[in-house]
Amino acid sequence: MIATVLLLFASPAALPPQGEARLGAADVADAARVAGLSFTPEELELMMPDVLERMAAFEELRSTTLSNGVAPAMTFSPWIPGIDARESQRVLPTPSLPEVARPADLEDAAFWSIAELAALLRRTDVTSVELTEMYLERLQRLDEELHCVITFTRERALDRAAQADALFAEGVDLGLLHGIPWGVKDLMACEGYRTTWGAKPFEEQVIDETAEVIERLDAAGAVLVAKLSVGALAWGDVWFGERTRSPWDTSRGSSGSSAGSASATAAGGVAFAIGTETLGSIVSPSVACSTSALRPTFGRVSRRGTMALCWSMDKIGPITRTLDDASIVFDAIEGRDPRDSFSRDGRVPVGPASLTAAGSMTIGVPAGAFRGADQVEGIRAELAGMGHQVVEIELPELPVEGMLLTLGVEAATAFDEFTRSGRDDELTRQVRNAWPNVFRVARSVPGVEYLRAQRLRSLAMAELDRALQGVDAIVHGPFGAGVLQLTNLTGHPTVAAPFVPESGPRQDGSPYTVCFTGHLDCDEELLSIARSWQNAHPEHVRRPSLDWLAPRALVLPENAAPADVLEGLSFMEGRWVAVNPNGTVNEEVWTPPRGNALVGTFRQVRRDRDTAFVELSQIAVEDGAVILRLRHLHGRLEVPESRAKVSVFELVSIAEGRVEFRGTAEAMGVTSVVYERVDPVTLVQSIGFDPSTGEKPFVTRYRLDDGPGSVRGARAREGK
Repeated sequence: MIATVLLLFASPAALPPQGEARLGAADVADAARVAGLSFTPEELELMMPDVLERMAAFEELRSTTLSNGVAPAMTFSPWIPGIDARESQRVLPTPSLPEVARPADLEDAAFWSIAELAALLRRTDVTSVELTEMYLERLQRLDEELHCVITFTRERALDRAAQADALFAEGVDLGLLHGIPWGVKDLMACEGYRTTWGAKPFEEQVIDETAEVIERLDAAGAVLVAKLSVGALAWGDVWFGERTRSPWDTSRGSSGSSAGSASATAAGGVAFAIGTETLGSIVSPSVACSTSALRPTFGRVSRRGTMALCWSMDKIGPITRTLDDASIVFDAIEGRDPRDSFSRDGRVPVGPASLTAAGSMTIGVPAGAFRGADQVEGIRAELAGMGHQVVEIELPELPVEGMLLTLGVEAATAFDEFTRSGRDDELTRQVRNAWPNVFRVARSVPGVEYLRAQRLRSLAMAELDRALQGVDAIVHGPFGAGVLQLTNLTGHPTVAAPFVPESGPRQDGSPYTVCFTGHLDCDEELLSIARSWQNAHPEHVRRPSLDWLAPRALVLPENAAPADVLEGLSFMEGRWVAVNPNGTVNEEVWTPPRGNALVGTFRQVRRDRDTAFVELSQIAVEDGAVILRLRHLHGRLEVPESRAKVSVFELVSIAEGRVEFRGTAEAMGVTSVVYERVDPVTLVQSIGFDPSTGEKPFVTRYRLDDGPGSVRGARAREGK
């Protein structure tokens, strides 16, 4: 009986403050009603001494502080007695490298597949450093509208990209991800950078480790460029900086909680991203942003170094533009980690027969799996046209919603100290369907009811396994037939992919989403089934128009910029750093000409507050004149703010090591900008202002920076 009043023990108000009356039998009787029980006065009298002793024991347990990374001694596995693994699975081969050529503008490769980017790095003169700089610059522009980045990892990225190039030069090839830029959901720790979990109370948190997934992708040669936005503590798309937006329509959110991972990937800001899911956080943003994704079988990917929300439901998986890409990324991150007791080597052996586009599989369609008749009929016709047998199936009917109390209870446990300290009041969202309230409500769940839910969960696992026996996979809408809730409890893998029915895409041009769910640990076969369908119907994979995205630079006709102008400006190329008296750091980066323009980036960084100001620069020819254009962007400080003013300057003179521009009417009061290289390691920038502005001329002396770790120009921490 004592277990039925565990709700009292879990409550922050379990022991009355000093001076208040002690807990009495009437309090216990009221609490027991939550458990659907009533006790006689005699029973209550018998219980009270033990109840009070237990409360004291709980206070003793709470005296030991537990970090979020400490997992319970109990572990969860989707494999229970009676569920047998398949003997083998049929798998498509890894995508091969296509023939590619270097595009005139490297940014045209932003939406390329991983295989295409891998070919670009091996079959052209494009380097990983160059590709990484392109994605970093593009992602920074995208972020002004999408709010999809929490921290840029620029120094780490350029260092890793340089290492990738060095290995290529030595003849070492780490695989298809070697040199490919990517982003990670900011639930995963990366040594030396913030891990904010998207929540204001953890905005400055730095965890002294690197998540296993990041380490595995490092080992594969991939280049981490940013920690992407996550809804606060893995819920939704609202984080402490803003709300992450869908690139298809920036008036709506990206959904979440893998908000930035889906948004940045869909917009071509990264080649791929990593997300997490407990109850829809990979699938839902993939629906909102029309990305492809895999939520793997529970335990296939290590969660070490990742924020714990619900130990028995948390999963990590790739968010990509195509399922071929998802397959490549999953292969790099899956497998047992001895430091994560929930992980395991679960891959079902690949059988002698491989899956082909014409290979016949049996695909089930659960009742009520699609909201629209055109969607279910469209996908059925496409699968049948590939030679697959499509059949109706019935899913088990169990109290799935009741079982989902698992998430609330485990999340409240993971953030017990956070709630008790009162810091949950610092979270941005304070509504009924938000974590602070969920953490508090979870205190009313008796331990007996939590364990009952786990016993019902075992039944659900067994019954779903029986329902899937006659099929190789099922196909369904992302939120149809309760599949998402059920399979997040049972641990089965799900693939999400864009799908355009005969009636057309959504109003903003984005595809709808179709999902495939498969057998435990047959993630590779599930991916292969969905990959073969997606490759046979590439019309479903689309990209947003991004009409709102400011151009990186002018679009120039071929050979528009005189060669001598660009050659004369070569003295500006490189990374230049100046440390200001007020503690800020200025960084000017001028890259070699892209096409027929010289492109630069100016960043001002505060040592204690991240990136404070950004300018994107371009020197090019417009209407026969050499023009310097500066696009001014504000970084985020305490209040999210952005502006996009453009200053225009005309070339006055160019000589060896010196160039001078004169401000036009669009220069916003700046009369001149002069760059002069006074010695091999010093670049001087002089800026003059119209007297009416009240601004005084100023001069900045930059030192040439040799790269990550350089003593020249001490750097502030990177990030936003």
